[in-house]
Amino acid sequence: MERAPHEDQEYFALSPEETILRLFNYYFPPYITLASRFDFLHGEEELYRNRRLKQYLLEYVEDGSADFMLGEKPMPVKQGDLFLIRPDHPHTIHGKAGSPYKCISILFHFGQSKNFPLSDLLPKETYLGTIRGLPLEDQLHQLVHNYQDPHWVNQLRCQHILIGILLQLLTSAAPFALNQTRSGARVELARRYLEQHYAENITLEQLESVSELSRNYLLSKFKQFYNLSPMKYLRWIRIQRAKELAANTSLSVNEIAIRVGYADVHTFGRMFKAETGMSLTQFSSSIK
Repeated sequence: MERAPHEDQEYFALSPEETILRLFNYYFPPYITLASRFDFLHGEEELYRNRRLKQYLLEYVEDGSADFMLGEKPMPVKQGDLFLIRPDHPHTIHGKAGSPYKCISILFHFGQSKNFPLSDLLPKETYLGTIRGLPLEDQLHQLVHNYQDPHWVNQLRCQHILIGILLQLLTSAAPFALNQTRSGARVELARRYLEQHYAENITLEQLESVSELSRNYLLSKFKQFYNLSPMKYLRWIRIQRAKELAANTSLSVNEIAIRVGYADVHTFGRMFKAETGMSLTQFSSSIK
């Protein structure tokens, strides 16, 4: 049996830290505070007024329509619409006379992971489009269905489904957008060059030549697709390769530095510690 809306309303007022103490079988983010169906049958009424949430709310309109206001900006919503309300964004929802308002609400957060780039990766718009009849609609129904069973396996399924939904909503930084354009494919050529030649002394001039893009355009598009500049991406590759060598071989730090493109072990050591917060020796000790 589904719960009445008022039984769940207290969760909307909780901060992310407060919810974790009440959640069962959620051991890591995303923390799903609530996944439920709400059914408002009272026609024209103010459902919420200037409500400010402390968490993210993903809401899907299953049936009916309503007048949605984000601050002073009106946005009517109808059956099939999906929208995302970000923390601390005031919003008001008015029901319409003669029309029910049935929705799926997913209230979630990422705990104290302050560096998680969700706010940068998700679309800036509140309205995410119409998903009626699409796989995304089925996934929302599956999430709510699994949430009704408190067993940790089902809670894990809920997190898996939510992550899948969020991945589908990613836009500018999503790798699947690469091959949509000719320039995207050329940026991919630059990335592959970095992957294949990371142990060499790579310059931006080389990347310009490989991609046949101007420097400014390459830098802009590379950051858009991978959330890193080419040179920071190169450092990331070198760090991953250094970790692999430290974990799987008996090579010295100096030998590893040379293999990942650093002739000077001290320069490599400073870079590795600056990027990871520990020395390569400390990393190796932490896993062996």
